[in-house]
Amino acid sequence: MSKTPFTKITVTVDKFNSQGYGVGLGRKSEASTLSKVEIPHTIPGDVVETEVGRKHCGVFFGYLPKVISPSKDRVDLRCAHATYCGGCSWQQMSYYKQLEYKYSFIESLFLPYFSDKTTLHPILECSDPWLYRNKMEYTFSQNKAGEKFLGLIMTGGKGRVFNLTECHLTDPWFHESVNAVRSFWEHSSLQAYNMRANQGTL
Repeated sequence: MSKTPFTKITVTVDKFNSQGYGVGLGRKSEASTLSKVEIPHTIPGDVVETEVGRKHCGVFFGYLPKVISPSKDRVDLRCAHATYCGGCSWQQMSYYKQLEYKYSFIESLFLPYFSDKTTLHPILECSDPWLYRNKMEYTFSQNKAGEKFLGLIMTGGKGRVFNLTECHLTDPWFHESVNAVRSFWEHSSLQAYNMRANQGTL
């Protein structure tokens, strides 16, 4: 079965889906109709060039977005992995705008169940929105060539893992520990667990 060729299209993002991915309309050619496109790491107001392949359930998934015109709510990324990491969906959006969207999601979720006397209070903001996590789950992985990876799963990567070198959600000792374990693993004969083959240790 041949691979579906990717096509570059331009999309104006106007909302989020339930996963926090930016959503807009785009067409693969002038003759095609407008279709929904979901693009990770984009936010409403962004105009991006993205690569799309085959539709799934009537929706295109956009890869490798290039920002042509940024949203007014877009901010500089702090992490080197932010454009492909599955751990941070909204690092490119201002913290206060994140709170607005999260509040609106919670409101729309629970509003049908509220009584007239119910009050939904605003989200309490953090004094510092970084280094707040005290638990992380890292993954061991290897490709067909035997290269070893230890880190987090990539967005839209179908389980692919990248080598984590920094993370601003946790205290630095987290990724320092990951780097130390990876260094040990690279010089060992231990293999990452392969679920399909039911082989491996880590």
